[in-house]
Amino acid sequence: MTDTDLNRSLELLQGEKADLESKSETLKTEIAEAKSAIATAQLELQRATETRLAESKAFQQQTMDQQGMQQVLKKAINRLEAFYSSKEGAAFLQSRQVLLASKNRSGDLCVGNKEFAVI
Repeated sequence: MTDTDLNRSLELLQGEKADLESKSETLKTEIAEAKSAIATAQLELQRATETRLAESKAFQQQTMDQQGMQQVLKKAINRLEAFYSSKEGAAFLQSRQVLLASKNRSGDLCVGNKEFAVI
């Protein structure tokens, strides 16, 4: 091989080296960007997990509160039913009067002992 061939080979190898170094730098940049994206995604995932846990805890507390309230209301209903079904409680109940409506001989509407004229 001559010096010109060696110089050409050297230039080709230096060009390939420069290309590989450029690709290496590009890949390093892409790797750094990917690591940054992964870190951001992990942080968002952690925040979302914390939010879901807090919401779940609040929901469970609300559910327990509602169940407790249902039990209290059932006890109150049972106690009221027991009281008003007894003789003492029956005295507090209002009785409803059923008024029967009928028509008199002239065709007017009568409720109880009161008459209403049909217009």
